[in-house]
Amino acid sequence: LIPMVTKGKKEKERMERGGWQMRRGLLLVSHNTDPWIRQLPFLRRSSSVSSRREIHSGERRSMSERRMSHPKYRLVYFDAEGRAECIRLIFHHFKIYFEDTRLTAAEWEKKKPSAPFESLPILEMDNGKKVIADSVAIARYLSKTLGEGFLGKTKLDAARGDMFVYATTDLYGPGMGVKFAKDEGTKKDAMTKFDDAAKKYVRNVEKHLKASKSGFVVGEYMTWADIFVMYGIHCIEQIDAGLLKKHKSILHYYEKIRSQDGIKEYVEDKWPTELL
Repeated sequence: LIPMVTKGKKEKERMERGGWQMRRGLLLVSHNTDPWIRQLPFLRRSSSVSSRREIHSGERRSMSERRMSHPKYRLVYFDAEGRAECIRLIFHHFKIYFEDTRLTAAEWEKKKPSAPFESLPILEMDNGKKVIADSVAIARYLSKTLGEGFLGKTKLDAARGDMFVYATTDLYGPGMGVKFAKDEGTKKDAMTKFDDAAKKYVRNVEKHLKASKSGFVVGEYMTWADIFVMYGIHCIEQIDAGLLKKHKSILHYYEKIRSQDGIKEYVEDKWPTELL
């Protein structure tokens, strides 16, 4: 309903012949009304005031209402941190409810043929009608969907964010080598490879942090890259915490990101640490 006045009977008749309906000085419009309706000369000034009030009212929606506006999310992975943990952290940071489904090996074998690339994690939306595979693809989609500028507010910042994300995922292979080593000899070789990769990672992250004025790895604000880097540090801590103890800027950064809204409540329960 839009309050209106017409310049005369002929104008009113013209509007009614064009398909518009009027009732007691109000113009009845639908959600599909053409944008040019806002420019009509017979609209009262109060209609714009009404629109502003509606916008301000919408901005004051509660967190629960905003959550309901998102599709239902179901994250499927194993009962482990692994490649799904950064996705969980993004959900918690934005305080978005999701089903954290953790499969056994037997359950996964049954589901595997229906997965997009026969790998986990996968993200199901709208009761399985939409499915995304690959941990980075899922994390990027959620970062773009849930937080404006969370991928980076400029193309350059977004590219820099990718740089940190992929540098972190490069740690996963060496880390898995240590975790799933079959014997002491194999584990010793795996530890050597992991230490080399971890030292390189820490050295270069520290270099960027020292050049940062904001304390974040990209720009002057937090991005998805910070979640990945925090997780990279966490992975190193789980395997060889001694590599981190002398790097004060890394530890300060680790504490900073762990303390971010939504993340703090999750990691305090799931990620006990002796470094901080």
